[in-house]
Amino acid sequence: MSLSLVSSSPTAPPEFVPDPIDLARQPWRPGELCDVVDLHLAADLRERLELAAAAQGVPIAVVLLTAVEAERVITILTAHSGRTRREVAVLLDACADVRPERSVDPSPVRRLRAYALTILAGEHRPTQPAPDHLAVRVPQSLAAAWSIAATNEASALEQWILSTLERAELNRTRWEAFAAYAGHSLESWAALSALAAR
Repeated sequence: MSLSLVSSSPTAPPEFVPDPIDLARQPWRPGELCDVVDLHLAADLRERLELAAAAQGVPIAVVLLTAVEAERVITILTAHSGRTRREVAVLLDACADVRPERSVDPSPVRRLRAYALTILAGEHRPTQPAPDHLAVRVPQSLAAAWSIAATNEASALEQWILSTLERAELNRTRWEAFAAYAGHSLESWAALSALAAR
């Protein structure tokens, strides 16, 4: 009579593949708590957001959140680095130019990196036009920073977001993807990128 051990755990797959990220359902970083901000979008801004979202293959909310945060970050870096707005944007575009290579990630960053790669894949084009009234879920970390920026300009948060969007470039989603992939906020990724380029 011979005995054999039977393993109760399945054989590990050759490569770890995380659960897919549905940007249409959750267009913000995994694990973030959000506040809802009601925005009334003018027709020209809606059209710009729709075109940018379609071109980048992401939901309108991803474009909106990233554009506002990128504009805030450019303003901060311009004020503290001695660089012009254009120089900051060119620098960050260059830092987000090389696609990160995927490997087996540490557990805490798997969902975040899956989110980043989903943005870069550009396969979540909007299926419906943007409404004129948009209830945007803003991660609390961004809502806090944006509220401070709005207060510094003596503006209500909603108005600050809209005025920031009006002047913002809407093609910065790669910055968000690279920041998320690195495990940083967009602000810290941009600051570190600017310091590394000195």
